[in-house]
Amino acid sequence: MGNSKSSSSQTSTAISALKVGAVIAGTALLAFGAWSLSSSTDSSENKSRKDGVMDRSGLGSFTRNPGFELQGHTGDDGYHDTASKLIKVMSYNVWSREDVEVIKRMEAIGQLIQKHSPNIIFFQLSKLPVTTFSNKSFKNSRKEICSATVDAGTNNHLVVATSHLKSPNPPKMNCSKRIAQAKKAVSLLKNLPNVVFGGDMNWDESFDGPFPLDEDWVDAWTERWPGDDGWTYLRLQKRLDRFLCKLSDFKIIDIETIGMEAIPGLSYRHNNMVDRVYPSDHFGLLLTISNL
Repeated sequence: MGNSKSSSSQTSTAISALKVGAVIAGTALLAFGAWSLSSSTDSSENKSRKDGVMDRSGLGSFTRNPGFELQGHTGDDGYHDTASKLIKVMSYNVWSREDVEVIKRMEAIGQLIQKHSPNIIFFQLSKLPVTTFSNKSFKNSRKEICSATVDAGTNNHLVVATSHLKSPNPPKMNCSKRIAQAKKAVSLLKNLPNVVFGGDMNWDESFDGPFPLDEDWVDAWTERWPGDDGWTYLRLQKRLDRFLCKLSDFKIIDIETIGMEAIPGLSYRHNNMVDRVYPSDHFGLLLTISNL
């Protein structure tokens, strides 16, 4: 697995970029609205704002950010001063077991978000202005692909998209449906110059073959860490979660797994065994890109 870069090294990087973060839960990409997490670095004035609201998922208090202000911003235009920033994209399949310490797990995911300080979160949170948002359902399925175009503040727009492709249900592996969904998603995004497509792809090369990418796309993990298995699903140790990128004006800096530590003091019973509780049954992915 890759080693994360320190905050100090990020801020000293002499490139024009910004941070983008995302958590992917199910199939929803909800990147509209201007909201920011109240992190541990917020001022006491920020933390006591009257317009703060409590997120029902238990992730904590969020405060309205009417100026779309990016972290570290010193300019007057709200978001276009992006020197020395990186684009970070986080992907998470959030475990649906609400009977297993759901509040503590959501708190843990919230802490991961605060730790990595994303500017866009895919559940009704955004610290970047979203210019368009759309969703497209797959044929004969409740699954869909959701996408948003964000102003990256570098005279380039970036499309961030997510989906949760058809799950295998052994002995029925649903390969044909999953492959069709993957091809549809790539087809919908192929004419865009800058795309980050991430989520729980449920992809297993041993059943599905290579992910159907055109030649100008890359799998961020294999690009950054060739030969590393990079598995993200705890029980099967499979690399189900992916970031697939088509970038003309940006480049991949790093990708890492997050949420790999069990929550202290928590356990649950599964198949007559006591298991530790993690933030999710998947690890998260954190992708960092920058403009060229």
